[in-house]
Amino acid sequence: MGLCETPYGLETPNGIVGLQEPPLRIVSPYEKSFGPKAVQFCKLVGINLDPWQQNILRDALGVRANGRWAARNLGIVVARQNGKSELAAAMIIIALYVLKEKLVIYSAHRSDTAGEIFQRVQDIIENSPELVKRTAHIRKTNGQESVKTKEGSRVQFRTRVKNAGRGFSCDRLILDEAMDLSRG
Repeated sequence: MGLCETPYGLETPNGIVGLQEPPLRIVSPYEKSFGPKAVQFCKLVGINLDPWQQNILRDALGVRANGRWAARNLGIVVARQNGKSELAAAMIIIALYVLKEKLVIYSAHRSDTAGEIFQRVQDIIENSPELVKRTAHIRKTNGQESVKTKEGSRVQFRTRVKNAGRGFSCDRLILDEAMDLSRG
């Protein structure tokens, strides 16, 4: 037996899998989206996203008629253990290999969280011949984890500590666990 649609989400013979549409969704209007292309790329490199993750990518990668991002900021609130980390890893891969952004910074409140996302990104790259071919270097030094592509894009994985990362500018900043961000 497969999945069937209910008013509450997808349901399997074992019960509800989860809502695929958020109860509250506020999205900046956009003309087109790189989301479908990004989802296809994710499938190509072995990232299988849930429908809700695909929807977020669609909205997050929306572009206005003038060619600029429709949403400069994106916030998602999802309960623990539901796929936020996989979505972050997917966004990093997309930023590096599809959008070819020069610098992506992923920042977490704890070093083990940053390390887990780095490990997931590394696994995705190393398990995809397409990505291995396009990757110049993976730096695994503790506290200096990063990936650089042959096209010149790179991602740095950081732990938030006082004054860390100040003065940097980047094309994409991913802040994990926003509830732990300081106001300063």
